[in-house]
Amino acid sequence: MKIIIRIALLLILSGCSTKHLDGAWTQTKKASYNAVTDTMTWAPAIAAVPLYLTKADDEITDYFMDNNYINEGSHETYTHISEAITLSTALLVPDDKLETKAKRFAVETGAYAVARQSTDLLSKNIHKESPNGKHNGSIGSHHAISPFAGVAMTRRNVEQMNIPEWGKNSIVGTNYLFASSYALMRVQQGGHSFADQLISMSVGNFIGLFVHDLFMMEDKEIAVGVSQNSAYMSVGVKF
Repeated sequence: MKIIIRIALLLILSGCSTKHLDGAWTQTKKASYNAVTDTMTWAPAIAAVPLYLTKADDEITDYFMDNNYINEGSHETYTHISEAITLSTALLVPDDKLETKAKRFAVETGAYAVARQSTDLLSKNIHKESPNGKHNGSIGSHHAISPFAGVAMTRRNVEQMNIPEWGKNSIVGTNYLFASSYALMRVQQGGHSFADQLISMSVGNFIGLFVHDLFMMEDKEIAVGVSQNSAYMSVGVKF
């Protein structure tokens, strides 16, 4: 939680904070709505419910634990490639100002930090035993929340890139492949169940879209005004 507060303060000091309260609330509502209504937020969460209720989750998880499809020897490679794709697309978005490009990179790096802290928060406060019985924080997987937060931001970035549609789909699809492999690897290890990873996928997608849209949706300046009786300043988001 401390890191989230520090990131927020850093963004405020760098000009990435919300403006006056009305504008901030509007921006927050838009970002929340975009994140909640996105298919990759609600669909995985809904899909997890019948798996939990019918115990099908146990059967699917056991299957992947008995049949390893993902090479666990190079598991860190999956997340490094996924993050590299996300942050590369952040830099490749055509911007009129270098400052905007740098801020986009900073916002998406910050979103990864928020995702990691959210993982710790979930695993510590929602007690669910892992399939292998080694820990009691099966809800909340760093191996799913962070990668899928990155994929969500990749989607936002490629939407603004001047490349053919097949190119956009290829970039996003590749990132989904590495993110899914990283999440599935933990199912193979018994660290999280299959449905647990669907929930984490949903949380990650929400975080990625919410943080990105909260700071990148609009382009507003800092306005300074002077009236006859007072001087005032309205701070805006410059994105």
